[in-house]
Amino acid sequence: MNLSLELSKKQTKAFQILNNKTTSVLVFGGAAGGGKSWLGCAWQITRRLAYPNTRGFICRQQIKDIVNSTYKTFKKVSNEMGVNHLWTYNDLKKTILFNNGSEILLIEAKMKPGDAMFERLGSTEYTDGFIDEATELHFDAYDGLSSRIGREHNEEYGLIPKLLMTCNPKKTWIYHLFYKPFVNRTLDPEYAFVQSFVDDNPKISVHYKDKLEKLKSDVMRERLLHGNWDYEAEPDQLIVYEWVEACFVKCS
Repeated sequence: MNLSLELSKKQTKAFQILNNKTTSVLVFGGAAGGGKSWLGCAWQITRRLAYPNTRGFICRQQIKDIVNSTYKTFKKVSNEMGVNHLWTYNDLKKTILFNNGSEILLIEAKMKPGDAMFERLGSTEYTDGFIDEATELHFDAYDGLSSRIGREHNEEYGLIPKLLMTCNPKKTWIYHLFYKPFVNRTLDPEYAFVQSFVDDNPKISVHYKDKLEKLKSDVMRERLLHGNWDYEAEPDQLIVYEWVEACFVKCS
């Protein structure tokens, strides 16, 4: 099946990585408006159509954010690719069902009482997966989900486990596990990192970039406009957010 895909240079690079035989985890991260969610949705659509009876997932911290944001992008991408007739959406099960037997599950990965280790995420097997806004997730959620991919018809199609994570800069576990090793050229050979910027997306509205340029917070502007991962905290901030988050990670 020949699918129409108009990709930016950064998205093309990411697609090449997502289709290689060596990279198991790709982080596509940087400024807002860099085409991150579009990339993830396009990749999941092409995978499900190319490999019948396979199962992928789209994950965010909260299901409402998937339905209200990522899934809306999914529908736009599908419409642009001309494949709306090849799938249906089951809102009750939060599942996208393809005519060829493939499916994409929409997964919520927020921490819940009684499931601090995210054991509920280990009950389903997947071919591959896409975590949108990955810096929202606790490390254990990522760890649990990554252990479930590569178990659904991968050997039949000769597919290695693949996980795509998209995000804006934030000093969480992604910063320490992926971004800093990428900058220092010490990134694990099975991992890849592609830095995206707002100007890398030829489809971005000039009004969108203008709003980013007018952000009042220096930190927000550095993160979302310039894609700066080494931003400094606000000058009047008493406790750095990442310190609080690191405390919870160590104590969990």
